[in-house]
Amino acid sequence: MAIDRLYLLNRIEEIEFEEQRSIRTEVDAKFFKKDLRSSPSLVSGSAQAIAIGVRRATARIAEETWTIAEKEAPRADSGHVAYPA
Repeated sequence: MAIDRLYLLNRIEEIEFEEQRSIRTEVDAKFFKKDLRSSPSLVSGSAQAIAIGVRRATARIAEETWTIAEKEAPRADSGHVAYPA
């Protein structure tokens, strides 16, 4: 059984959207205040929050990809070899 690439791409896109929204919410809540509009601490802090969010999103995508691959890929002991399409 081959991995359903369209499902995988759609799932990755969903994760990307969820994490992007989460990152924006975190940055807005922590750093966008009236007196901090363009301060160096705002830029530095928001960049750090974004980097952490991107790492979290990457970890989720990797985990989801491995989970799908483990479920859908043929077992090594089945005697079949999975060839790329």
